[in-house]
Amino acid sequence: MNLETLQTFFGYCTLIGYGVLLLWTVVFRFAHDWHFGMAKGWFKTATVEAYDMVNFAGIAAFKLAIVLFFLIPFISIWLIAK
Repeated sequence: MNLETLQTFFGYCTLIGYGVLLLWTVVFRFAHDWHFGMAKGWFKTATVEAYDMVNFAGIAAFKLAIVLFFLIPFISIWLIAK
């Protein structure tokens, strides 16, 4: 596997990860009540505060994972290949 293939892989992983993150954020922001209703069906004792906290923590952790595991390797390979 060469550097160009790895760079392409990490680039696509970064784009897909940020796409999922954007979708999650848009659903959380604009379809909050609908999605909370779905979560309430699965978790009967869920509160709005707990739902918000889990989503904020999940969004932050997912964003951190994208940066650490996809974006940083992409940038470092790009710098090496330069």
